[in-house]
Amino acid sequence: MRTGKNSSLSTIVVCLAVFAISGISTQQACADYLKMNPPPDVDKVDHNHWYDGSYKPTCWVATAANMLAGTGYGDGNNVQERADEIYDEMCNDILDCNQCGWTDTALSAWLNSADNKWKNTNPYKNITVLGESNWKNTRNPWLRPDLPEFLGNQLRNGATAQLSIDNVSKTIGHSITAWGDDDNDTESISENPTKVKVTDSDYPVFTQHVQTYTYDDYNNPNPGGGNQGIGWYFNYGYSNDHRYIDDITFLSSCPIGFNLSGTWGLTIQYVGSYKILQDNQMFAALGLRYKVNSDKMFWYRTNIDWDTNNVPNITEVNNPPTQLKVFWDLTDHPVPYNTNVTITTRIQVPWNPNAVPLNPLTYQDVNFSYGVATVSKPGFGWHIGHTPMGSPIPGPNATGGNVVGSFEIYTNVSGTQKIGEYRFMAGYDYNNNPELHQFFLDSSPQTYYVGKFQFGHSYASLEDKDLWQFNQWMSNAYMYPPYPMLGSVTPITINWIGMGLLPYPKGQDSIPPTPKRCGDPGTQYASADINKDCKVDWQDFVEFAYSWLTCTDPNRANCQ
Repeated sequence: MRTGKNSSLSTIVVCLAVFAISGISTQQACADYLKMNPPPDVDKVDHNHWYDGSYKPTCWVATAANMLAGTGYGDGNNVQERADEIYDEMCNDILDCNQCGWTDTALSAWLNSADNKWKNTNPYKNITVLGESNWKNTRNPWLRPDLPEFLGNQLRNGATAQLSIDNVSKTIGHSITAWGDDDNDTESISENPTKVKVTDSDYPVFTQHVQTYTYDDYNNPNPGGGNQGIGWYFNYGYSNDHRYIDDITFLSSCPIGFNLSGTWGLTIQYVGSYKILQDNQMFAALGLRYKVNSDKMFWYRTNIDWDTNNVPNITEVNNPPTQLKVFWDLTDHPVPYNTNVTITTRIQVPWNPNAVPLNPLTYQDVNFSYGVATVSKPGFGWHIGHTPMGSPIPGPNATGGNVVGSFEIYTNVSGTQKIGEYRFMAGYDYNNNPELHQFFLDSSPQTYYVGKFQFGHSYASLEDKDLWQFNQWMSNAYMYPPYPMLGSVTPITINWIGMGLLPYPKGQDSIPPTPKRCGDPGTQYASADINKDCKVDWQDFVEFAYSWLTCTDPNRANCQ
């Protein structure tokens, strides 16, 4: 079953430049689509982390290495050698590969490490985790009807992607790398493909390099078997119960013509969503103006939830922009009295885990226009300070996430005359304390009041509609009158320490899978089973005899 796309809002997406990275290719295999052919496939067995070696729960590390090599990182003669090198660097220098973990953490740790020699030249620094807000704890299926189409288009747009998959009993979390599907269009797709193509650290190359799985019907998953409700399941190879996707992590470029310098190894996303009321009883609003300010906006997207066929007029100040001047012409659909319009802006800004606070996101000169007249709304900014953990090596299951918040704006101190609402999201990295943050509200003194501050947490980067539907609040401030005047709000400490609200969730690759047939992940081979067919016989002896006296020692002269 192919499910239709979600409806879109009036949106403008700006990419300030297009990068080409040597070693990144997009090719087509037969009638299907593969982002790279062949794609990198780090396998545990090749690093003595499986079979004859000790088992290590490193699917999250292998997937990160594939994604990094697939976007041009690493040294080697080909993409596979680069992926294997990155995997070894992670396990030897950066991560504890004896423990479970998360792919986004592995990506961030390597990108910020000394092993990353491409900080100033490779623009692929943007790590985005998408799924349900608390997916790392609940491990529920991601309820997105167009997920296969969305994944396919992100791969075609240059990103690399990790699929977090779970079994129906939620006992085996696993991480695999997505590379393609069964739609042969290399530019973009407009419907859900029926298959997904992946590489898997638990499936060594001698079984199959790229695995192809078929999606179940979104509304009828795993027919005849157990399930965790609707979602995207597929016939993962060694289990009668199909696996389902609970989140996707993307590594994508920071699309600007500006090379990061110094310690700016990564970027982070801020989202500010401002709901304002059109309260002019005499006229409908014919336009909407606002300014967005920050330190450096490497990427931005600004939209409104009002239907219009017009695209906004945007003027950028500086390069990369530090201010956007935005005007929406709404003459084709004027905004009537007593109607809310929501402005949502996403920006990608430099990330320094030791900087407190980080870059602000500010709205200024927000006003509806009525021909020649305008009516201004409150302008303000905000930013979040995080607390560094101090250790460069991630602890068990360490991961980043997003602080989500909301507050309201009033014309009177008693809080009975609301004229606006605001929601925001700010990402933080694995090496920040997830339970301790500080919120700053910035503005000049104004005769408006703010209150009902609420703060929560999401492991996923929430889309616009999900940000406004979010209700998993964990703490609050200024919930009742008197409210502070805008411009006089002291920093608010978000302290969840000792409340047991954010223990690190159990990481991926939590237990070795149980094989059903020879070659399945978890298969144990005898040391003399050279061809890995689960028996030692004359065919292994042939392999042994063929390789007799073969020398691979580079330090020996005339090695043959």
